[in-house]
Amino acid sequence: MRTLLRGGPWKRRAVIVLLLSALCALPFWTRPPSAKTELRDGPYDGTTQAQIRGPIAVIAPSVSTSMMARRILSQLQLSETPLKRADQVLVVVRSSLNDPLSYSDETVCELKKDAEDQLNIAGPDFHIYVYNVDDALRVSRLSHRSFPAE
Repeated sequence: MRTLLRGGPWKRRAVIVLLLSALCALPFWTRPPSAKTELRDGPYDGTTQAQIRGPIAVIAPSVSTSMMARRILSQLQLSETPLKRADQVLVVVRSSLNDPLSYSDETVCELKKDAEDQLNIAGPDFHIYVYNVDDALRVSRLSHRSFPAE
């Protein structure tokens, strides 16, 4: 990986775009902001697709997870929205577990507490979750994707 990142800033950006493209199942070019962007489900069901659309809130409890969330939002050409106005929540955590966030999380508060309880600083894998949020701030999981942290 370090040999890939040697070179100018244009090469580093290209490598990051390729990695994020692989993560989010996006083409190698950037889609226009109005296009719907799809993020494949992780280990559950590769045939189902979750559509990420704005407005989206972010739960990322540590520095590394918030940096990864910003990269993902940047790649998808979306901006972060407060939870009260969000239709979806992007949750980024680090953990050694296969599925660190519980399926029993029913509200944004439970989801946020569950995310903060993970090993977000030293966990070997990033886990990216997308949840739908209703007006009562209840959540329902759309997708989960994980990959090793650098």
